Amino acid sequence: MSGLAQALIAVNGLTVEYWSGGRWLEAVSEVSLAVAPGEILGLAGESGCGKSTVAYSLLAERRPGSRIVLGSVFFEGHDLLQLSEAALCGVRGARIGFVPQNPAASLTPSMTCGQQVREVLDCHGGSRRGRAAIHELMALVGLPDPATTERKYPHQLSGGQQQRVVIAMALACRPALLVLDEPTTGLDVTTQWRILSLLGDVRDRFGTAMLYVSHDLGALAQICDRIAVMYAGRIVESAPAAALFAEPRHPYSRGLLASVPRIDLPPELGGCLRGMLRRDELPDGCRFAPRCDFAEPSCWTTAQRLEPPDATHAAACQRQRALPLLAGKHARRSRHFG
Repeated sequence: MSGLAQALIAVNGLTVEYWSGGRWLEAVSEVSLAVAPGEILGLAGESGCGKSTVAYSLLAERRPGSRIVLGSVFFEGHDLLQLSEAALCGVRGARIGFVPQNPAASLTPSMTCGQQVREVLDCHGGSRRGRAAIHELMALVGLPDPATTERKYPHQLSGGQQQRVVIAMALACRPALLVLDEPTTGLDVTTQWRILSLLGDVRDRFGTAMLYVSHDLGALAQICDRIAVMYAGRIVESAPAAALFAEPRHPYSRGLLASVPRIDLPPELGGCLRGMLRRDELPDGCRFAPRCDFAEPSCWTTAQRLEPPDATHAAACQRQRALPLLAGKHARRSRHFG
């Protein structure tokens, strides 16, 4: 995990609850992470693991029916969770940009694309205003013929072009950090690759740091420097992207990777995830224990923490050192009894 002293943004002990069924339920539990200047951190996990809630917390955005119980989010010397709404308006859009999952739903259908980019510039852009600035942004994100595109409405663009408009809006003020909540979901593979290439170019050109939230490990592998894996509201592994893909140390991470279809290898027997996340059946110990092929009795009762906590590659699993051997034995048993 990036050192907090060098972090552009640092989340410490974040705990978030949602009101459901007449009571508060914990959705994110003691999450800590940091993003360094110019770094792209991926946040991976299944639907319902809490990754989008963490992403919104980086903007100090409280989603409907939620409350932040504990934690801090320090950005450029300030705890965003303690700022007033007026102060946050000077951070959101200007210093932290946001790219949502569904561009069609986030763009205003009755406004042209140029008007929507202009609105961001008028609010936060300072001297960067006017049609020239709009055309510059549209050209930056690879939209064809900016003079024509600015006059079009969102429904007149493809899904990939809509996403480029949203990215142009997020980049309008040259923010230090971009928060991206599954920005390529629903796009075809070619368009997804182009969007990821665009984001990589933006980082290289402007040094923009990013938090990239996704369940798509293939997308994270293409763009991220580091990846944090979440399960049931907790981070269970954090590592450089290459190390995570080469040697995952948590059974959940192994299951996620084994679930990705491969055309060059046969399916890994016994390696894919089984069952599904059930928030109402979590044990006191490791939350992944009900689905883990390698759990032992103490896993169900002993809370797991990222170990070692300050290492470049850390996992919240007491059996992580024995996992490669255990996984090999499990695969051999699967072949024998299959």
